[in-house]
Amino acid sequence: MWYRAPEILLSSPYCTSADMWSVGCILGEMALGRPLFAAKSESRQLRRIIVLMGLPNEDEWPQDSPISREAFEDYAQPIITLERLIRFQDSCAFDLLRSLLAFKQSLRPTALRALEHNFFRRVDHTPCTVTWSSTDLAEAAAAVPSLDAFTDDDLRFNSDDDQKIENVRSRKNSIDAGYYYQSWLSPDDDRHMLTGDSHISSTAGDVPQSPIDIVSWWSDSP
Repeated sequence: MWYRAPEILLSSPYCTSADMWSVGCILGEMALGRPLFAAKSESRQLRRIIVLMGLPNEDEWPQDSPISREAFEDYAQPIITLERLIRFQDSCAFDLLRSLLAFKQSLRPTALRALEHNFFRRVDHTPCTVTWSSTDLAEAAAAVPSLDAFTDDDLRFNSDDDQKIENVRSRKNSIDAGYYYQSWLSPDDDRHMLTGDSHISSTAGDVPQSPIDIVSWWSDSP
């Protein structure tokens, strides 16, 4: 779930550009050392995206999404920016990350266009000529553990695990538009239920200044 693009979280049609968002999440995770948009639910993940990236304008918001942009207006001003959270030594890397994490899917680069980015121009594309001898292959194969070393008890699920699997199998698909939209509504009215996190608020007053503290603060608020 942490790598899904906004259009998927918003139950809007999507295409291969959703994969490029996921690539951006992975690139950000490599720099940050932990998932960029870790959250416990779809609504919280969307809120974390908007808190970090800013609220997109009307043109960038999917017009066919059942979830309105107004539901996130309290987060119109980002309380922490991507620049403060992730510190790349290479400005090209940050430029690539920013383009991959464009909220509007048509603004993200394709895979081929991303590979043409300056970030990859310094990569040595010389074909690898390293060869493996039969001795090397034999040693590598010998290092692979045998599954026979596991006992039946090691491989057996207990009753609790069986129940967990059954619960997952019987659970409704949370991406189903009707079920998904219902999960966003307050039982008392037709407003979207966006309960505030204990760590993330709509103001920047509590955001730490130290780069290390910023990463810790962001990671402690899923």
